[in-house]
Amino acid sequence: MRRIGTLADEQSARVLGDYLYSLEIDCQVDPAGEEWAIWVHEEDDLERARGEYDEFLKSPADPKYTAAAKQAEQRREAKIQAEISAKKRQIRLRDRWERPPI
Repeated sequence: MRRIGTLADEQSARVLGDYLYSLEIDCQVDPAGEEWAIWVHEEDDLERARGEYDEFLKSPADPKYTAAAKQAEQRREAKIQAEISAKKRQIRLRDRWERPPI
């Protein structure tokens, strides 16, 4: 995980975080003193994320950033549903081994 930069306020950092997430760039927004740091999870996404960060700094009021919040939320929900579905398909061998014979 690598930090691509910081922003002065939480709301701006969250907007950028949602935008990056809508572009399928996994990231994290954390407080860093009086600022907010944006961290990118994957090294392969680092260059693209830094470019998007620079573009955000030039025009943070661009509507594409606020519009991305809905897409980011949909992606988060889909990820949660996929995890729930995968968990339902798992077989706990311990439960099968501990059953008494019929």
